[in-house]
Amino acid sequence: MKLKGWHKVLIIIIPYFIVVGGFQVIGALLADASLLELTNLNTNQELIIKTFDFLGTFLLIFVMVKWVFKDSFLDLGFHRKGFNYSFIMAAVLVIVGMGSMFALLFISGEVSVSSAHFSFTEFFKSVLFFLLVAMVEEILLRGYVQYYLMQSMNKYIALLIATMGFAAMHLFNPNLTTIGIVNIFVCGLVLGYTYMQTRSLWLPIGIHFWWNFTQVHLGFNVSGQKAYSILKLTNAEPNLLNGGAFGFEGSVLSFVSLIIILMGFYMRTQRRQQLKTHIA
Repeated sequence: MKLKGWHKVLIIIIPYFIVVGGFQVIGALLADASLLELTNLNTNQELIIKTFDFLGTFLLIFVMVKWVFKDSFLDLGFHRKGFNYSFIMAAVLVIVGMGSMFALLFISGEVSVSSAHFSFTEFFKSVLFFLLVAMVEEILLRGYVQYYLMQSMNKYIALLIATMGFAAMHLFNPNLTTIGIVNIFVCGLVLGYTYMQTRSLWLPIGIHFWWNFTQVHLGFNVSGQKAYSILKLTNAEPNLLNGGAFGFEGSVLSFVSLIIILMGFYMRTQRRQQLKTHIA
């Protein structure tokens, strides 16, 4: 019997918890981290555990796609074409979307910069960490779940289901708020939509990376979690504009940023299609 796309999604659930969970345990042991207190880790411990999370996720998906299903691993969205352009485009979209909202917060006095500190070592670790975070979540949820679901159902339903999975992965984040989970869901929709339109993982990985990386170095918590930041902010008082303890994603302005990113992507893709039609 030939497996349908949704069958392949269901099949990986139990192996994912066993394999990836096992890799995470190995990472935690090597990092000398308590499995019961994974929210109070230093940057080295976080980087080690996330590295093993990535290795487990990548290995499992590669084995399932290439050896079990006999499908093309590259077709998940790993084709080399468009790699550089996607990361540059992602940086521009996020910097414009998030930067404009940060400027509003700063001008309105909702946040103020209390200090700035740059450490090359910590900065480099943050690049690696947030790149690994982006790759793990995008490879799993867009490259695997959404890819296979689109093979057996309406692409928009596949997008919705993958996005629900994305939001569910953040349900136990510290300091979670209602607006925070709504924004994470919308973020998942934006990431999934870019994947659906490009059939490439590079743009969603790029947007995901720059989204986390930019907000943390502007001084915000990332999805409720603290991390090294170049800037240290002082909030006037926690509210729906500055996001409070959950960070920028707990702000209504985060939603506006995501809409700007989505519209920027849509306008750019429309422009490229018009140019291709004109050349043809």
